[in-house]
Amino acid sequence: DSAGNLYGTTIAGGNSKCNFYYAGCGTVFELLPIGTSWTETLLYQFTDTGGDGSDPEDGVIFDAAGNLYGVTAAGGSHLCIGGCGTVYELSPVAGGGWNEKVLYQFSNSRQDGNTPFGNVVFDAQGNLYGTTFDGGGSSACGTYGCGTVFKLTPIGGGDWTESIVNNFGAYLGDARNPRASLLLDGVGNLYGTTQAGGRATQGTVFRVQP
Repeated sequence: DSAGNLYGTTIAGGNSKCNFYYAGCGTVFELLPIGTSWTETLLYQFTDTGGDGSDPEDGVIFDAAGNLYGVTAAGGSHLCIGGCGTVYELSPVAGGGWNEKVLYQFSNSRQDGNTPFGNVVFDAQGNLYGTTFDGGGSSACGTYGCGTVFKLTPIGGGDWTESIVNNFGAYLGDARNPRASLLLDGVGNLYGTTQAGGRATQGTVFRVQP
């Protein structure tokens, strides 16, 4: 951040036990520089209960108000084994501490993605974009789906609505199973990579245009 602090996540650890990591469901942490060393503070410990996420596999991003946003690959809706994943927000509380809010829980339906590994990105209008490794409308990857690009739109009152921007695996040689975060250019195009798909089935670099 502007003060030189570092923020990140751990896929395990914390004080809750989860399906995948019995050492904990994962954390969001802050590192503050103190002289030549650093001190750590846990901002949040995921619980995988009550719709909360677990297994955050990427970092966090800030908005202009100082809130943090990220994804968890598991937890949330347990229609998937271990949970379908979530998008979450951490907001700083006056006097110290952070509040977590789950903005969206993914499902295992053909109309939705699940298992987001890469983090979300903001556009200029305040919408969030991201990818899911599984899910989506394509049957080319079997029952799990080939993954999606999704969009979260704020609708007021702290609520968000989700829409699917792209379903991977739509045709022979199409990209499949995105694992990393997206990049957004100045005209609204989204760029990313996939672990599979393409002519050689070894992955792709893709663009999604508005």
